Amino acid sequence: MTSDEDVIHAQGALQAEADEVMGRLQLLELLSRVGRPIVVGSKALGLMVWRDVDIEIYCPVLSPDAIFDAVRPLASVPGIYRLNYRDWSGPRAVPDLPDGYYWGVRYRPDTGQEWKFDLWFVLEHTTHRMGSEMLSSLPPRLTPEIRRTILRLKSLWFEHPSYRHTVYSTDIYNAVLEHGVATPEQLERYLRERGKLT
Repeated sequence: MTSDEDVIHAQGALQAEADEVMGRLQLLELLSRVGRPIVVGSKALGLMVWRDVDIEIYCPVLSPDAIFDAVRPLASVPGIYRLNYRDWSGPRAVPDLPDGYYWGVRYRPDTGQEWKFDLWFVLEHTTHRMGSEMLSSLPPRLTPEIRRTILRLKSLWFEHPSYRHTVYSTDIYNAVLEHGVATPEQLERYLRERGKLT
């Protein structure tokens, strides 16, 4: 099993790399053109195990044209090879996802590893606040021991075929925080009991 020292060091290195990459892309500055960006998910919680950053952008007006204009400069950045747009607003809204617009960005610089950015554009006063709700409730519960446990388990699972398909980071957070799961064997049993694994 990955040691505590290894996962803590890896998490810190990913945080620093994420800050550098986001600064290089001027990502928050671009997103600020249409709303108020908030970094959420593992980057904000200090629970990173891979190069993935989630950002929610709370917009006073949800305009697909304005969002396209804000994201457009990324298309000419060397290393950005995919911009994936989804309209999940109004009649196309998906259960358990926010009512808004999604952009997925893939960035692979010549001298570095690939990064994935998930950008959610929603109305400022939406009731489904996704990751920003977690930012207010989760951090007080993340003791050093809990943080190490979550990082160890995530580091073992993030490359599993089920991860991000039927198993998500929130499943691991809930398993550890609400059910006392602490080992890979306990986590696998927990996920199977809930139909997350076949």
